[in-house]
Amino acid sequence: MNFAKLTAAYGVLFCITLFLSANTKILDSGSGYIPLGLSVLCALFLFIVSSDISLPRRFRKSIIPLAIFLAWFALKYTFESENPYDTRQVLFGTTTGVFFALILGLISAYSLSAIYKLRLARQTHQPAFVVGMVYLAIVLLLGIDSLQAHLSGARWDVFLIEDNKGYYQRAGNFIFIQFMLVTATCIVLLITSSNRVKLIKYFPLLGAILALAGIYGFMSQLIGSNSGLATTVGFALIFFAYFFLMYRNIGFGLDVGSEVRSALRGELKLSSLFVGKLGRKLMLSALVASGLFVAFGTLIFVLSDIDAGQLRITGYGTGEVSSVDSRSRIFKNNFVSHFAFAPIFGHTQVDKLVGDHGSYVHSLLSILPHLGIVGFLIFSVAVLMFFQEMVMHANDSRRALSHNKQYALFRVLALVIVLACGVASAYYIWPPLWYSIGLFGISWREVGR
Repeated sequence: MNFAKLTAAYGVLFCITLFLSANTKILDSGSGYIPLGLSVLCALFLFIVSSDISLPRRFRKSIIPLAIFLAWFALKYTFESENPYDTRQVLFGTTTGVFFALILGLISAYSLSAIYKLRLARQTHQPAFVVGMVYLAIVLLLGIDSLQAHLSGARWDVFLIEDNKGYYQRAGNFIFIQFMLVTATCIVLLITSSNRVKLIKYFPLLGAILALAGIYGFMSQLIGSNSGLATTVGFALIFFAYFFLMYRNIGFGLDVGSEVRSALRGELKLSSLFVGKLGRKLMLSALVASGLFVAFGTLIFVLSDIDAGQLRITGYGTGEVSSVDSRSRIFKNNFVSHFAFAPIFGHTQVDKLVGDHGSYVHSLLSILPHLGIVGFLIFSVAVLMFFQEMVMHANDSRRALSHNKQYALFRVLALVIVLACGVASAYYIWPPLWYSIGLFGISWREVGR
């Protein structure tokens, strides 16, 4: 039965990756829907063989404000849009669908939880790691294949494909979602390692994450997505900062268990991440990770002979970042007027009603003009409860992933960086935000078997 669970759990990850990769390679049309459907079937099979009939009743209390917020958003958008097709796309579409991204994140989290338990079982401990490495290799190969496909259509004067047809945002979102999924998988493999481990065994895993960040970063620039580059690099920094925090005495024979315990000794608290000893260690680890990325980026530019002035992130040599400048200008010019239109309840079509169609604020703060103070407060309560539940129920138990203190710390860091990226540059229906809420934010009670 454990091997059936292993097949189903990794089947979900493989199928989601095939769907995401197909849509980062082909920009002008949706594709990969067969793997997407198979991922749902694998999740249902995993649910059945795991006998998780009580799972819907085991979601923690944060699901209540989240459900209220989603109902508020869905009802308002349905009645205020007056466009059934647009409403379906915003709620369930694969490009901007809030519910689609949230459910995709949930089934990803459920699969990772199953993989965690399989790694703790003697029978499937090593097979789960081997399949995980195969999965990582396939992600790398698919990333290389997509990068090569876009390179074949690149312009000669700048680092950009000939015609991105305006679909770069969808592909950039999927790149970030894929990177979140693969890094979370790697964390699960790392925290389930035995107490005495030769760290050199994990060098290929870390090298693959670094290489994947480089591949996705360059691919994002090729298709014209600054967001894809910034979010991927930011999340990679969090991954390596977390790794250096957990495994700071890197050597060829590291007692991983004791290092983790010493880094997280005592109760995990949110305040300790900002003002406590753990926060200082995290800052130091982030500096080390930043140094690693600067060195890695410099090496890539030297070896590839790419001029930084050819990249969109540098404004193609002008030094201006057009995406940042336009977002800042829209926020400065439109936020107050849009919010003032209906400050209490908001209006999901406010940009159309005030004559600025399409000029909505590119920030998570867009919740205020679109869903009002009411929607913003409900969303804020849900987010605060996410963080509270992450740390409150992290008891260093090896029984379940949601109870694991090391993974709780990673979930906190991951959701913080996604929320920060959202506040800086993303509309409130941004798919990576809702995927991360499903993958990292929502918690459920685990029961013994």
